[in-house]
Amino acid sequence: MSKKNKNDEMPLSVCVGILVFGLLLLTLGLKGLTFKVEMSDWAKTEGIIISSKINDVSTSGQYQINPRFVPEVAYKYFVGEQEFVSGQFANVYISYGSRNELDKKMKAIKVGDEVEVFFNPNNPKQAFLVIEKPSITTVFVFLSFGVMTIILGVLVLLVRLKVIKQ
Repeated sequence: MSKKNKNDEMPLSVCVGILVFGLLLLTLGLKGLTFKVEMSDWAKTEGIIISSKINDVSTSGQYQINPRFVPEVAYKYFVGEQEFVSGQFANVYISYGSRNELDKKMKAIKVGDEVEVFFNPNNPKQAFLVIEKPSITTVFVFLSFGVMTIILGVLVLLVRLKVIKQ
């Protein structure tokens, strides 16, 4: 009969790490689900482009250059009788690694063009031209893995604390 070495036990910090990771996945899944539900209630209106350009947000490190280009678009729109101006292009950060790729997309967005604007009916100042919603599959993957990781973390913690015998 061999005695277990104290070093054979899993550190408590690993158990806590598993639980924290599971909570993070669960939080991301719940946030995506909430976001999907909230955005489905947004209304649409017509807007007019008042400025359109490409912004170079490239970064460079000691050994490499990471080219990134983002659209900068401002537009005005009306909700009822009230006029609003927004510079929010999308509800997610959109960037392109190629200026040419973004140039092709931006040719469709010219000053004076009419565009469809999505706005929050509870806060009409909040508006976007493009709304990217997370897929329901992605949301449920995060929720599922979050719950499974939390269960695993709790089981490992219970074994570690010797509440459950191996």
